Amino acid sequence: MTIIYVKTVIHKNEKRIKLMFDYDAELIHEVRKIPGCRWSQTMRCWHISFREDYLTYLAEQLRDFEIVYKEPPVKLRDGIKASTVERKMVNVIYNPPTKKLI
Repeated sequence: MTIIYVKTVIHKNEKRIKLMFDYDAELIHEVRKIPGCRWSQTMRCWHISFREDYLTYLAEQLRDFEIVYKEPPVKLRDGIKASTVERKMVNVIYNPPTKKLI
């Protein structure tokens, strides 16, 4: 069973769906047939135009494959995968208060 990790991204000021999976020549051949599908050298993955129904759309386009669509795992510094709670914490940006000079 092939696992395709999907994620919504902004790439070159465009909302896209990032497709990440292990190398599979047959799957790549089919992915390339999807209208608007492109390879990104900077992201090192295939990506398609954003659609609200992208999971259903991908299932229709890749119907000959048994695919599990998942959000990519988040790895912490020590290599441990983050839970959903940790995932939210990792995405928090901390802006410390600035000190006023007197």
